[in-house]
Amino acid sequence: MDYISTTTEMNSAIIGKCIYCGTTSDLTDEHIIPHGLAGPWKLLKASCKECNKITSKFERDVLKNFLLLARTGLNLPTYHPKNRPIEFEFAVKTGGVKRILKMPASESPTLFMMPSFELPGYISANPQRTTLLITAMSLHGKGDLREFEVKNKLESISYTAKMRTTFAQLLAKIAYGMVVAQKGIDAIDDVYVLPSILGKKDDIGRWVGCENGQKSPELLPRVKFFHTVDLLEVNKEIAAKIRLFASFQTPEYLVIVGRIK
Repeated sequence: MDYISTTTEMNSAIIGKCIYCGTTSDLTDEHIIPHGLAGPWKLLKASCKECNKITSKFERDVLKNFLLLARTGLNLPTYHPKNRPIEFEFAVKTGGVKRILKMPASESPTLFMMPSFELPGYISANPQRTTLLITAMSLHGKGDLREFEVKNKLESISYTAKMRTTFAQLLAKIAYGMVVAQKGIDAIDDVYVLPSILGKKDDIGRWVGCENGQKSPELLPRVKFFHTVDLLEVNKEIAAKIRLFASFQTPEYLVIVGRIK
């Protein structure tokens, strides 16, 4: 395996009701960070089948589109190994001519882009702002991209993967799940991000962002952990700082989760 997937020693917690709608029927287990990203933490009996359909939909979009190349190159877990891509398409330039190059997955460079955002609207100069504002995209990956270009006689190479608001929904779900795991479901008074997670409100930019949208990921320290999630409490409001693929010097995201009792 190419990853270390824990930052916090935490046993799986049995919740006994859906953390999204409160029902106690037809419960399934809920990975805080998706299994497909090597998520180490799980909430047991914590999501009903209906809410699981909602969260699984935006998780699949992120895993099978935006982060597919990274997941394949890093050999991250999958429930369906036979469905792994066998090749990827890259836009390359050789001899001044642009073309599409199809490469076997086993030979493809492990690349992924990660967005940086403005502050969550809730703590910005405009607390009612609901739009998710992207300030930059940073490139991350395994291996030396320039060495790969030289080896394959390429002047340039690029890979396109669409990032949608589903990525921010995933961050919100991770943050909320960690609050439940650390504090307990009954300790939470109001979950600000819940309507965004369930797709009932289009206000994800009010709760998800970066603490400093102008700070380059290159200035953040490299850490040995694959993912990190830390909770913050200020005046009974609780937030989470999240770094996915933290060992690749990726951005840190700030999610305003809600209010605790």
